[in-house]
Amino acid sequence: MKILKLAFFILLFTSFKQKDEVYIWFPNDVGVVQTCNGQDAEIIIEITTESNKKINVNSFALDKLAFTIYKDNVAFKETDTVILTKKSAVKLKVKYKILTEKATKFTFKTNIKKYLNNQVNIFYGQHIITAKDIQKSKEQFINLTESCQDSIMVFFPFGGTISSATLYNDSSLTKTEFKSVSYGIMEEGNSITFTKADLGRYFVDYGSCHWGGEFWLTIK
Repeated sequence: MKILKLAFFILLFTSFKQKDEVYIWFPNDVGVVQTCNGQDAEIIIEITTESNKKINVNSFALDKLAFTIYKDNVAFKETDTVILTKKSAVKLKVKYKILTEKATKFTFKTNIKKYLNNQVNIFYGQHIITAKDIQKSKEQFINLTESCQDSIMVFFPFGGTISSATLYNDSSLTKTEFKSVSYGIMEEGNSITFTKADLGRYFVDYGSCHWGGEFWLTIK
């Protein structure tokens, strides 16, 4: 009887251990500075996982429009499959031309049941900063000079009940404030508008109820 109980618990334990819960992370939204017909556009999409499984990522599409896709700056076909692992994130660069009817979504598939079909929404005249970017202190670059438009809206993430972002002209202890924004969770107003008169490099201090971070933002 004891042997049967032991065998049962071993079987139960191994069944839980073998179940590798797979999660995949990628941006829900990305921004494109360019908005004018005929201009070239580029979006960056990074896909990551903490799973030890090798995950197939494939079937890339951009609203059925023509585009060129790169991994590690090497072009490949949208019908090809790339491999995502815990140690090797998939960082994609998608280039396409702005048309009268702009692309609004980038889609891809995987061989994981929860992530069979995936979508990244595309917004124009915007630059979207993610929580992950801030936590990594990743410098943000926006090329506004070559854009046909005169301004860009930079959006910050929701970090808690109240979030705020303050921009300074430098990172010294006596730094001078340039612009700031404060907003509640899921409220509008989590953005700052920059014009071509605001070209420069700014030190950003982001804070919320639960976490915060600092990073550089360059408008060129």
